[in-house]
Amino acid sequence: MVFSLKENKGAAARRRLEKVSLGALLVVLPAAVVWLRYGKPVTFLAPDAYPASTVVLGEGRYLASLEAARSATIRRNSSGTERSWYLPWIHKDLARWRHGGIGISKAMVDKAHARVRDCTAWSQQPFWIRFQVVDGKLYVEHWDAPQGHYPAELGRGWVSAKARLPYAILALMDVLREFPGEIPDLDAVLGLQDSPCIVLEGNDSQQPAPPAFGFTGAPWAADLPFPDFTYYGHEVGLGLEDEKGQWLFGWDAQLDHYIHKWSSPLWDRIPRLVWRGRTTGMRDQPRKYFAVCPHELRQQNDSGSAHLFNTPGSGGLAMGEGHIHLDTMCQYMYQAYLEAAAYSSNLKQKLACRSVVLTPYIQHYEFWSRELRPGKHYLLVTTAGNDTECTRAAKTMKAINAYMFGSETSRSLLAGAAKNTSSNSSSSSSSMGADGKARSGTAAKAQQYPWGSELTPQQIADEGRKFLEAHVRMRDVKLYLRDMLREYAQLLDFQPVPGDKSRCYTGKRLLKEFAVPFPEDAEDVLQRYPWLAQWDPGCTRWGWGKS
Repeated sequence: MVFSLKENKGAAARRRLEKVSLGALLVVLPAAVVWLRYGKPVTFLAPDAYPASTVVLGEGRYLASLEAARSATIRRNSSGTERSWYLPWIHKDLARWRHGGIGISKAMVDKAHARVRDCTAWSQQPFWIRFQVVDGKLYVEHWDAPQGHYPAELGRGWVSAKARLPYAILALMDVLREFPGEIPDLDAVLGLQDSPCIVLEGNDSQQPAPPAFGFTGAPWAADLPFPDFTYYGHEVGLGLEDEKGQWLFGWDAQLDHYIHKWSSPLWDRIPRLVWRGRTTGMRDQPRKYFAVCPHELRQQNDSGSAHLFNTPGSGGLAMGEGHIHLDTMCQYMYQAYLEAAAYSSNLKQKLACRSVVLTPYIQHYEFWSRELRPGKHYLLVTTAGNDTECTRAAKTMKAINAYMFGSETSRSLLAGAAKNTSSNSSSSSSSMGADGKARSGTAAKAQQYPWGSELTPQQIADEGRKFLEAHVRMRDVKLYLRDMLREYAQLLDFQPVPGDKSRCYTGKRLLKEFAVPFPEDAEDVLQRYPWLAQWDPGCTRWGWGKS
């Protein structure tokens, strides 16, 4: 069955998103619980409270060594098996348990389980699973959800879109199916909340933190990144549909949609910045600093700069000018990426738009996003000197707009005023067009443009999308998860066995969970992943926890 939002989509989406603001309590409190329990400050800070060194994407402290490590011998091993592009990051994330031969004991996994339970103990539907892989079979312990997994309460289609727990199990199943016999026996914990849970304490090198997986990592946490529900699910009412109005399931289908639909260059986009999201929750405080930029700039009698921002103002559900779909946001030249006190899962969609992504800071990372570099894949608009994030973003957009839409003379002036960062380049400089290509003459110098990059705006937009095409396909998701699980399993110093409360999962068992409370959700998932109907790794049928 195919579900279509036939009613007024704007009104329906608003009503559902209003429910999200209530249901958001299911995902906003983990960091606060950790802080209360362990006395550690988390990320409830204003953006200007983060020093520049905390921007973790493309920070350069580790990226340089990656280039040497990621050779042909890393990409493919001696048997020719393809390896994950992110294997060096996997090694780095697991290093605290590898150094000194500490390893991972069952007591550590039990402690991680207790810690993750604490992170979601306030919820009626705790967001965690404990899972074992034994002889290629997947055993999972989790809380039952008689009324359906979050966000089932929002209505038909939401479980098949982004039910965190079922999609986490589906991801594990998919890797076991794709790489049979390649995942060693293991015992692990996965937290399904937005914020990292395992806060680093004391001397981590001598007593490493308990190992747990999570959707996001951070410099102050030990959580191991795990691909979230957005790689397998879909978006409800946000425009990501095919020509027949059917939801686009899975990240590959969505990325292809962006590539084919949004191939127009930047000068064909609206030269303003767009953002949509919630600004009223407890964890949304950091977003408010950026969302009120139009108001701040108007108070400074700078209405021209204020007009560059299509953001919601002081609060509520940010819809920009009316209800802006995740897809149609791509018509804007600039996309804002704004974290709350947790990650936002739409960074890849913003990069896929082939727009210029602006962000005041990025603290949390997914399994792939530490590879991104400011000035190459996105632009930082961090507070500096007398500039707030708002004025910095406005100046950046004004400079780019002048470059993109100004005269040939104005582009030359911008290029000429840029700082020459290459002492070995030719003394003559080519005139650069808005497409980023030299028009004539000798090769252009390496220049630091006013927007903080040596690249033209179009080149930055192109680099963001090209990175996704090359390294964030579903094949990359599966290779990362396979290699992470393999490397993790090698550190265990005990023989994993199915937990007393764990159940062996088949595809049919998982579909039953997708079917609550709307059977049509399971039908939609099965249509996209038909292998679930037959997938059975050999689960036995006897004993509670084994069937």
